[in-house]
Amino acid sequence: DTAVPVETTMPPETAPPTTVPAVNLFTPEGTAKVFGDFEAAISGEPSRFLDVMLYPDYAFADAQDANIPEHVDNYPWRDNVVGAAAPVTLTGDGDLEANLFSLADIDVTQIPRMVAEAPGLTAVEEPQVTHIIIERSVFHEGFPVTFKVYVNGPRGGGYVEYDHAGTLIQVMQ
Repeated sequence: DTAVPVETTMPPETAPPTTVPAVNLFTPEGTAKVFGDFEAAISGEPSRFLDVMLYPDYAFADAQDANIPEHVDNYPWRDNVVGAAAPVTLTGDGDLEANLFSLADIDVTQIPRMVAEAPGLTAVEEPQVTHIIIERSVFHEGFPVTFKVYVNGPRGGGYVEYDHAGTLIQVMQ
């Protein structure tokens, strides 16, 4: 009898499924990532924002369409990707141009410091930063761009407001 070699086939190697690592948008790396992604995805040189809302792991930006300046669109950011734009309905008779700002108008590198500092400035029990809103404030002279860092706990919350450079303006509870 002649021995016949037995051939074995190994299943092809498959890479394990990949998942996008979560990015904390309140860290220097996360802040740089989300704002870089928004700047790359949104029309305009530079992109012009009506507001930006940051949460720990997702964000939204309402920004002007540079091709049709009277239009504003909402851009979601999740899982390291800026999603499809959706139209924003503008209300009121305000001047859109006066409400817009660019990344050059704000110091986003201050976000991690503000997030670390804001809970201790409030009297909120078990404080946690939930989100940040960046927009022009009608409540301050000159209509400046501000950061509102929202802090919540089991018995209430408030926000800490900073100017465009990260300087404390006020604590609201």
